[in-house]
Amino acid sequence: MAVDGAGKVYVAGVTSSFGASVTDAFLLQFSPEGALQWQKTWRGSGYDEAHCVAAGGEGAVYVAGGTESFGAGSEDAFLLQYSPSGNLLSQTTWGRGDTDCADGVVVDGEGNVYVSGLTFAAGAGRNNVLLLKYSPDNTLLWQKTWGGNGNERAFSMTLESDSRLILGGVAPNAYGFWATLSGTETTPGGVDTAPGGEVRTPNGSVNTPSGVETTPSGTEDSGGGSGDALAMKIDLMEM
Repeated sequence: MAVDGAGKVYVAGVTSSFGASVTDAFLLQFSPEGALQWQKTWRGSGYDEAHCVAAGGEGAVYVAGGTESFGAGSEDAFLLQYSPSGNLLSQTTWGRGDTDCADGVVVDGEGNVYVSGLTFAAGAGRNNVLLLKYSPDNTLLWQKTWGGNGNERAFSMTLESDSRLILGGVAPNAYGFWATLSGTETTPGGVDTAPGGEVRTPNGSVNTPSGVETTPSGTEDSGGGSGDALAMKIDLMEM
């Protein structure tokens, strides 16, 4: 979910209710008062899933995720750009021939777009952190991977400033390294449709959970587990 400067709310995700394929990516826009303004799906012939959405300063909306319908491999990362009125402006995929996926997207003050996720066997290990930078006109500026000899993945990002990026994910330890890689870009030609989903008011119950609150005793930096929490602060001027 994302909120733009005018208070409009964007929700992205996955639907199997509409479209011709198994799963489609969807994007919804709501007014600040919660009224549905428009709804879109994006699909090919296979599995297509939106994992994240970001609203840019000029009103453009960016959706990223994973597609098995288009690209260079079994799954590729995709990036879509929509106008504030719901028109699909651009679509691109990035992949290396195996599993590549986008899980996070942010836009800086100059309109540059950063996409995070995972790429298989692109760096030193198996699944490695993927980080891509696109210009405002959707040109790929650079492509990086980070990892060691285990499985690493980036799930979310936020910008501390236009020059510093904070990334969160999982990794067995904090001793990976950055490398420049080369993926294949394609223009996928996904179908953009208006699905006609319904907005309803839920009638769920509000309950007070009775879980136990504890203080974890994890160790920073040394790692050792198969999926420890990963937090990184990245100086984008050095990438």
